[in-house]
Amino acid sequence: MNSMTGFGVARREAAGWELRAEVQTLNGRFLSLRLQLADALRDLTPELEATLKGAFRRGTVHCRVSLAPASQAAASSVDLARLEGLCRSVLEVRRRLGLSPEVSPEWLLAAPGLAGELMAAERVAPTLAGSAREAVEEAVARAAEGRSSEGLRLREYLVGLHQEMGRLVATLRQRAPKAVQGYREQLRRRVEELLAGTNVAPAGRAPEGEALEREVAYLAERSDVTEELDRIESHLVAMADALAAEGAVGRTLEFLAQELGREAGTVAAKATDVEMTRLAFDFRAQVERVREQVANVE
Repeated sequence: MNSMTGFGVARREAAGWELRAEVQTLNGRFLSLRLQLADALRDLTPELEATLKGAFRRGTVHCRVSLAPASQAAASSVDLARLEGLCRSVLEVRRRLGLSPEVSPEWLLAAPGLAGELMAAERVAPTLAGSAREAVEEAVARAAEGRSSEGLRLREYLVGLHQEMGRLVATLRQRAPKAVQGYREQLRRRVEELLAGTNVAPAGRAPEGEALEREVAYLAERSDVTEELDRIESHLVAMADALAAEGAVGRTLEFLAQELGREAGTVAAKATDVEMTRLAFDFRAQVERVREQVANVE
């Protein structure tokens, strides 16, 4: 089991340039890639996306690869021919529009393709690309390691919740027959109170009483939660299997948490005494904790 949160960073130096790769992963229902590359590395987009897809199955993945000059030589790389051409074009536009003829060198150097990364790509693109691949792979590995470590803690916590839910459902199963019997006796007493002082015989002593007995049995049957408890136990078995499995199990756990919550809600609605209601609410509280945690499971 892996968490969906992780972070990894790696650095490489090549041809006078320093590359920094960052990979950050966050919660997400599906796999969503957000790749931000330096201009000199744009051609690596499909390849790096494939690397990320191979490493992560679910979550939002941010990958950023930046370039910075590691030497004065790289920092001062300027395409003078392109710079002169751009300057002439700017001056011509200013002349036609009647604008001031001054041109800022700083503004020109900020134009794409004149200095820095694009110059590096033209001259040492293969070397930079290889180093970028290595840096991204290392950052991915570190992020995956963090996801795995967090996943171990998540599994341990979820196992504890699973055990508590198992204890609660066992207690509910023990309590259910007593609650139904108590409900039946409560209804009988109530019927006898209603019949007191009337000409109708108590339940079981006249045809009218037989009809009331059937009604009591019907109401008691409606409060029976045996089927719901059976389904809950089945879902708990599936949850245990998912917790023991490797790989991406987050969606499976989300589905099971949803079904457990639904069954627990039915049990709470059918509860006929305070203890059953309390147990059902405690169970639902555990399910909500499971839902909160599995939202971060890959």
